[in-house]
Amino acid sequence: MKYRTLLISFLTIIGLSGCGTDSSTVKANFQYSEVAGLGTHNAANYEPGSLFIWNIETNELDFLETLTLTPQKTVVISDDQISKSIAGLKVERVPESLLGNEEVINASIAAQSEFIVTGAVREDYAGTITKISEYVRTLKGDQQNPDLLLHPRDDKYRLVIIRSVLRAQASSLSIGGADASEPGKVIDVNLNSPIGEIASVKVQVGSSTSCGSAGDDTAETSPVCFFKTLVLDPHYEAGTATMQFKLGSKSPTENLPGAFRNLH
Repeated sequence: MKYRTLLISFLTIIGLSGCGTDSSTVKANFQYSEVAGLGTHNAANYEPGSLFIWNIETNELDFLETLTLTPQKTVVISDDQISKSIAGLKVERVPESLLGNEEVINASIAAQSEFIVTGAVREDYAGTITKISEYVRTLKGDQQNPDLLLHPRDDKYRLVIIRSVLRAQASSLSIGGADASEPGKVIDVNLNSPIGEIASVKVQVGSSTSCGSAGDDTAETSPVCFFKTLVLDPHYEAGTATMQFKLGSKSPTENLPGAFRNLH
């Protein structure tokens, strides 16, 4: 069924735009995309322990605080890291002839894109729940009501905390073999289908994805180019007055790239 649906979509593209290149330009935003093996692209230089409150119904994310987490493990990665598995990019300004086929365009762009990371260090951190509990106690000590901020009695709220980061001396984005790290670059991308190449569109990179060190920075002092998060459900258990933070609650984490982009 899925194959049939995709095939119909591709045949629709053929019928509407014909074989060849559409004269319009699609805008692609890779900021905060999910990159397999690397993590979430870090467009705002968030550090380990960055804490956010997330409304999973409206997909709104708000920054709360940067907590000091406990270092757990640091791994220096000597080889270049290349990831061709990218999800969560945003496609905008789709030409009228291709409206309704955003998923196809998105998949085609992602399939021809890759992130390349040089001089990387992976840092993992522990003690996330302990530090969040300390944060709640600090709020109370400052005469603030953590319930109003963290919404533990409302199931549509989650806490998101950065618990692992990838620092790098250099990170770049390539689309179709061409460097696409800086905004404004326009690249031809083929739209591929189960029956082969059917058309191509021009893709303009919407926002910068470049990341890396300046001057004499080592890998360990380089900026955070990618991060991994932990999603927690703040709640109260029956008979207890202490806020708890539960792992494993249902959360649409595939929407987080969009939530991070909307934070700015």
